[in-house]
Amino acid sequence: MSIFFHVGLHKTGSTFLQSEVFDKMKDFESINFLKNDFFQKEFEYIQSSNPIYFDKKKIKNLENYFEDEKNYIISSEQFAGNFNFQINGTGTQFFNNMNILKEIFPKIKIIIIFRNQLDLLLSHYKDEVVNGLTSDFDDWLRLRNRFFSLNFLNYDKTIEFLWSLFGRDNVIFDLYENIFYDTSKMKFFLDKISSSYNFDQINFSKRINISPSDTTIILNKFTNRLIKTKLNTQSFTGRYENLKIYNFLRYHFYPFLSKIFKKRNKKIYYCDELYKLIKNLEVSNTNFFNKTKLKIINDI
Repeated sequence: MSIFFHVGLHKTGSTFLQSEVFDKMKDFESINFLKNDFFQKEFEYIQSSNPIYFDKKKIKNLENYFEDEKNYIISSEQFAGNFNFQINGTGTQFFNNMNILKEIFPKIKIIIIFRNQLDLLLSHYKDEVVNGLTSDFDDWLRLRNRFFSLNFLNYDKTIEFLWSLFGRDNVIFDLYENIFYDTSKMKFFLDKISSSYNFDQINFSKRINISPSDTTIILNKFTNRLIKTKLNTQSFTGRYENLKIYNFLRYHFYPFLSKIFKKRNKKIYYCDELYKLIKNLEVSNTNFFNKTKLKIINDI
């Protein structure tokens, strides 16, 4: 029996992997929460727990489910942190979650995808605007820097932590820029996990959870001040009936508008705080690429 846990990171194509890739592996039973809530409560408990207070009785059904003759792949980017970015960016939840998983399943393998930090950072900011944020990017970034919520961008420390906890042979990783824009790289990545999948069935042209355009984000911040949103009603999961205007804007109007105003304009995000961050990450990046031997073959 082999058990793989795909743990994120956030904004690295997790939904695509869950819907287009993992579900089509014939030699694995895929468990994710796109289509059902199978063991969702148990995994949400793991993802929000601290080892000090963790109660194994609450996941008894989960522990007893896995059979020796089967292989499983459990995918949830929430293992990287399941609250807002200000909290999960510190890496505290990630640290706790990985240690709890190691205690429950000592012989699991971890799958993790990394992404160019600048693109990942902008995607996170857009995601929070989509949820209801009204702050400008520089204020958002300054606050997260103040509370160490950008720690997770030090990928060299992340990979070293996973290697030390699970062993080098049990951590499968790659770059978002590689596997999603080069089919040969995706195949090489998947071959490390499964020996039975139909590569031709993967629809690489399908895009899921596409970030809004930069122009749309400006308008989105304005409308967030006028309506109920997921953020200001503390609703973070699913579509809520009491947020009809928000649902319409998020799932219909802004995606439509993004197709019209789709030109990228990263200049609207440039600020001194961002420049300092990128400079500070240079050492971490050098260490990460030296340790992993990865190369970005597609500069997206």
